Amino acid sequence: NWDVSTIYNNQLCPAYPDTLYPTCVADYMGTQDGCDYAQNDGKLYLESDLKFLRELITNSELSIGPFDLGSQQWKDSRLTQLEITKSGQSLKGEIPLSLGNLTQLTSLKSNNNKFTGTIPDTIKNLTNLTHLEISEGKLNGGIPESIGNLSSITHLSLYKNELTDSIPETIGNLSSITYLDLYNNKLTGVIPDTIGNLSSLTYLDLADNQLTGSISETIGNLNNLNYLYLNNNQLTGSIPDTISNLSSLTHLYLNSNQLTGSIPETIGNLSSLTHLYLNSNQLTGSIPDAIGNLSSLRDLSLSSNQLIGSIPVSIGNLINLRVLFLAGNQLTGSIPESIGNLNNLKYIRLNNNQLTGRIPDTIGNLSSLNKLYLNDNQLRGIVPSNLCDLSLLQLIQLDNNNLCPTYPECLDASSIGTQDKSKCHFPDIYEMSPSEPVPGQMVALTGINFGSPFNATTVNYYQDEVVTEGYLFKEPSIETELFVRIPSGISTGTCTTRVAVMGDSLMTSWPFTFTLKSIPDAPVLRKVYKNLESVWTAVNTITAEDTILISSYGIDTEGWSVFLSKDGKTLQGTSLSTKTDSLFGIAPQIIVPTGLGTGKVNITLFTEVNGLENERSDTLVINYLDNYVFVNSANTGGPWLGTEESPFSTIQAGINAVSKSGTVLVSNGTYVENINFIGKGIKLGSLYMTTGDDSHI
Repeated sequence: NWDVSTIYNNQLCPAYPDTLYPTCVADYMGTQDGCDYAQNDGKLYLESDLKFLRELITNSELSIGPFDLGSQQWKDSRLTQLEITKSGQSLKGEIPLSLGNLTQLTSLKSNNNKFTGTIPDTIKNLTNLTHLEISEGKLNGGIPESIGNLSSITHLSLYKNELTDSIPETIGNLSSITYLDLYNNKLTGVIPDTIGNLSSLTYLDLADNQLTGSISETIGNLNNLNYLYLNNNQLTGSIPDTISNLSSLTHLYLNSNQLTGSIPETIGNLSSLTHLYLNSNQLTGSIPDAIGNLSSLRDLSLSSNQLIGSIPVSIGNLINLRVLFLAGNQLTGSIPESIGNLNNLKYIRLNNNQLTGRIPDTIGNLSSLNKLYLNDNQLRGIVPSNLCDLSLLQLIQLDNNNLCPTYPECLDASSIGTQDKSKCHFPDIYEMSPSEPVPGQMVALTGINFGSPFNATTVNYYQDEVVTEGYLFKEPSIETELFVRIPSGISTGTCTTRVAVMGDSLMTSWPFTFTLKSIPDAPVLRKVYKNLESVWTAVNTITAEDTILISSYGIDTEGWSVFLSKDGKTLQGTSLSTKTDSLFGIAPQIIVPTGLGTGKVNITLFTEVNGLENERSDTLVINYLDNYVFVNSANTGGPWLGTEESPFSTIQAGINAVSKSGTVLVSNGTYVENINFIGKGIKLGSLYMTTGDDSHI
């Protein structure tokens, strides 16, 4: 039994294309509003839907029919999609209340119309709506609470209007939404905590409003978010740690707010991030080392904050970086050498900080660099001449530093600006290698103006008001590089060194402060040299049984060992002596071992200081040709390295790999192949050549 009163006075219309109700219910329908139809081209269209179109046209003073407005799609006499972006059809006035009649509408797009007034509350009736865009208009007033009724909505764009008041809490009811854009309005108040309910959201843009309060911790619930724009508001408080949960985030814009506190270390968890803009806030603390984990990052802007400390060396891990803006902070220390790893970098702004030290030569590696701002710091020393090799570099600003002439020819007066040159004729220490030695360890100081016309250069160490002179190796020290043994009598901890040069007067460098450790710092390997026609020459390839020099920092005249390794096999080089020369500094001399197999080998070096073995040096990778290569046809499964343990399976492979005058040793077996000696004067034979065993003949 039906309660007839529940059917009267609704908007229950006959199904298209019928104009009458089915006979079984016709007697019970009573009065139903809005069920009048209009006919066009033989099809019926519900008058209540057409009413909205006619009112839009009337409000906008257009002379067109309702079916000519924008782009429309209808189904079963109901309007389902409306896009009103046609040129020549600029709409204005208020959005009619009859919008609520469009209960079957799934998509409404309006761009660059001039709607005024408020969003009508009748929008709550559009429960089938999945896409709503009313952008670049003049809507004002608040976003209605009833927006939360749009349970099917996936895309909501209201950007570039004049909407005011706060974002309603009911926004959190839109559980299906993936795209929310409220950019460039006049919204006020706080970002509601309910925003964290929108777990399907991939795009959130609330930028260029007047939002206040802190960023809600619930933002960390948006696990699918790719784009987050909260910039150009008045947000306060700290960056919530929960932001590190957004593992899918690629764009994070929090710039131009009033955020305080430090950059969370957990920001390094955002491994998908390509754009990070935190500039123009009030952030303090240092730049976290974890920033170097963001290997996909292309744009990094931390300018105009109150950041302190040094630029982390880990910045050199960001090999995809195009934009590096750190200007307008209180950063100290030197520009890290690792910046030279950033081959894709186009724009650098490090200006208006308190950076010291020299401009690293590695900046000359940045072949894509277009603009370089280093002005208004305390940088000193010589400007690297290799800046002139950067063909894409259009602008360099170095004004207001302590940089010394002569300046590279490619720099004009506007680039150099005003420099404090009062210390330019003084000695200056740029760097010490290794950077954290032990008392008694040999170090190299690099800098300028170390030479004395009276051969009277000294290096003093200052600790606890005690001054101790280091032992200076006058050979191989030069004008820009000093080799000094740190006094054994000073203690671990903080120490300061200064270079004093006697000329017409005594000139002393700025103090250079470093840390003395208890375990010797690892040597720094530089280059490999071979004696070619009585001249030691840097090389990229060595051969077994060669005599080579390994130019290194942190190596003394004795107490060192050199190792070469490849494919899990390590051999020690035969130690000969230590050579010193202004070309290569201090360098161990060894005979290269045989038996690693041709290919790239890793050279490492150990040294002892005061009976303590140092940390293993970084590896120096170089090409290696073996003098003895082994072949065995029985090795069908590899690996094929040409060593006795892992021989090649073909004779030709052995010939290809051996040095020009080496030996290819072939094990017993059958070899069916055509071989080519490729111009090498090698020996080729059985293992009898080395073993004397007749069974190999």
